[in-house]
Amino acid sequence: KTITVAGGGAGGFFGALSTTGTSTWQGNVIIGATTGTRVGTLGTTGALTISGDITEPLGTPSELNIRTNGAAVPVILSGSNSYTGGTRLLIGTLRLGSTNALGNGTGNLTISGATTLSSDGASARAIANNVVLEGNPILGDTTNNGKLTFAGSINLGATTRTLTLNSDVQLNGAFSNPAANNAVTKAGPGTLTINASNAGVNFGGGNPAGFQITAGKVIATHTAAFGNAGQIVTLNGGTGTTAGSFLEFATDTPLNAYVLNQNSS
Repeated sequence: KTITVAGGGAGGFFGALSTTGTSTWQGNVIIGATTGTRVGTLGTTGALTISGDITEPLGTPSELNIRTNGAAVPVILSGSNSYTGGTRLLIGTLRLGSTNALGNGTGNLTISGATTLSSDGASARAIANNVVLEGNPILGDTTNNGKLTFAGSINLGATTRTLTLNSDVQLNGAFSNPAANNAVTKAGPGTLTINASNAGVNFGGGNPAGFQITAGKVIATHTAAFGNAGQIVTLNGGTGTTAGSFLEFATDTPLNAYVLNQNSS
């Protein structure tokens, strides 16, 4: 079967298509409005899996909104979806079960608040969409730990951001929308690989809070991975028996002149 959904559902919160337990919708879903169409979970346990094609009226890009009732009750998009209007992760957890889970890749993936985006298992997932950050996301999961690879740009929203990685993430697109003192902090045990040139990006304007690595590893494969020359990259050295952070330069070409700040105690 195919259903058309629109709006935020009962009370305008969890979605026009939502569940209170563990449910799977195997049919196709048509996004019935250009904005504001939500799917989500209502209960404190379970998950909503949508395995059919999520699409939209012909010629009308329509955005899909995700809102779940906490990190433990995810929405799982496991189908090969064809919608073009982008995805907005409002609250909770979204798991990706296919390469085209977020549509055909033309619309933005907008991530709000401290929401979680991960694979639905150990399989790696490629994300073609440009990303707009409206909060500090949690990327990956210690159990559903398939690597996430982002092809598009990462719009920081002209403010300080923390990226918490619970499993490995690779960025093939550049950071965008920098601003003065626009610091980035990499947290969590997952490894972050930066493949893109971030030339022209100002991480903190030369301040010690520019690009911070508080946990895990960052692999820089581009000479301008950390933006303009003169940026300060700070590593947390760890305390006591707590492991610190790690930085690996995986290129034979000289990098921009960065300043490494070892912050240990």
